[in-house]
Amino acid sequence: MASMDATTPPTPLSHRFTLELEFVLCLANPHYLQYLAVNYPHLLNKPAASHNSSDFEDSDAARFARYLRYLYGYWRTPQYAKYLTHPGATLRNLELLQQEKFCKDMIRPDVIAKLFETEVCQPAQQAETADSIQPNLPTEPGQAVG
Repeated sequence: MASMDATTPPTPLSHRFTLELEFVLCLANPHYLQYLAVNYPHLLNKPAASHNSSDFEDSDAARFARYLRYLYGYWRTPQYAKYLTHPGATLRNLELLQQEKFCKDMIRPDVIAKLFETEVCQPAQQAETADSIQPNLPTEPGQAVG
């Protein structure tokens, strides 16, 4: 049996391909992102008490960030993107998950609501940045959100 190289994309329709496809398809769902933020914050945020850089590199958050980078690197290619049922949302969320600020902010319900809003209002091919996902909150009581 050939050895599996974790740094190269899997062969389409292999077992590993199927598992990774299922996972990235889940990332298209803002509710799933919020579930990750609430139940697995250690995967999305740097450890609070890190005394040296090797502590961070060995952390769950660093390993998960590397995994997300790896997934984004190959799922955005046409060879693999054709298998995504919601390519716009999936790739947008994979890209957003590369940003530390977004990972910290996605626990907020207004950020998740904005993801749903952009999914409905924006063309699927447009990628959002974390700053544009942040909602415009009213500055005064009773003021409409813009």
